[in-house]
Amino acid sequence: DLETGETLSGALIGLYTEEDIQNAKGDVIVRKGTLLESSETGEDGRAVFESDLPFGYRYAVQELDAPEGYRISEERPGFDFDETLEKGETAKVSLQIEDQPDNVEIEVEKFAPETVKEQESFWYVIEKVRNAGNCTVDNFTLTDMLPEQVILTELRTGTFTGQKDADSYSIWYQTNQNETYRLWKDQIPTDTEQRLLTAELGLEEGEEVTAFQYRFGTVKKGFTELEKPEYLVEVKGGLTDREEIRNQIEVMGEKFEITYTAENETVTIVKKPGNSVGDSKDPDPTRLISVQTGDEALLSLWILTAALTVAIIIAIIWGKEEKKKD
Repeated sequence: DLETGETLSGALIGLYTEEDIQNAKGDVIVRKGTLLESSETGEDGRAVFESDLPFGYRYAVQELDAPEGYRISEERPGFDFDETLEKGETAKVSLQIEDQPDNVEIEVEKFAPETVKEQESFWYVIEKVRNAGNCTVDNFTLTDMLPEQVILTELRTGTFTGQKDADSYSIWYQTNQNETYRLWKDQIPTDTEQRLLTAELGLEEGEEVTAFQYRFGTVKKGFTELEKPEYLVEVKGGLTDREEIRNQIEVMGEKFEITYTAENETVTIVKKPGNSVGDSKDPDPTRLISVQTGDEALLSLWILTAALTVAIIIAIIWGKEEKKKD
């Protein structure tokens, strides 16, 4: 591996002649550039050739196929043998070919609450900021575009590991009155979380932070968050019930002059007081609605009581009629 020095298995290496090989009569028996043998690297990263090569000629090795996630190397290291070796003596030659990893895979993920109320404060949490590929990524950034329905008040930076040539980074911000990114905090140690307040930015009246950006420089494979970054926002007033607060976040990086991005979006719903219950609309609020309780024992008791009452009344009337006859 060109970037880490790790040995690679699965690389197919070819052994070539670098000049014509002749027999004792001077006849060319193997042309220059002929592939003599191929061998695949094992777990130890070694490809072994066992060809019986004549002395006095030059040879070379070149990669024919690279492991998955790597570019085929254009290196073609050459070698020859020490002609002072005696007949029958074995010569060993060790050469190295380095492969450039090119599997760029960057990731970002964020958490937000499902519902909020107006003028309520809540935390966004950045769950994942990672270089999950097998190579370094240049100009690696994390950018959060804040929804217009919230106001950023506090940012807790989190901690990270995996920068290549530095142990600190910077954070920049943008506002509704100035789209140019301005420096918020420089030289933030990757292993120390810091608390940044928008109140300390010296913003003008009515000016709000609309986006912020982490700038990490070059990050190694395996770059990741340790303590998750999180930030506090306040929901503005004057919103409608069930209005959606959409927040977009992205990571971006470059490799081989190609720009790569990964994005994530969260949706939070505004709940207005008095609208959380009774969403179904009844055109006549005074209309009585019968409710089935499912308690048949109470209904039976009521019927029995009514029947007994009627029986008693009939008995009393019948008793009075008998007295009149007497």
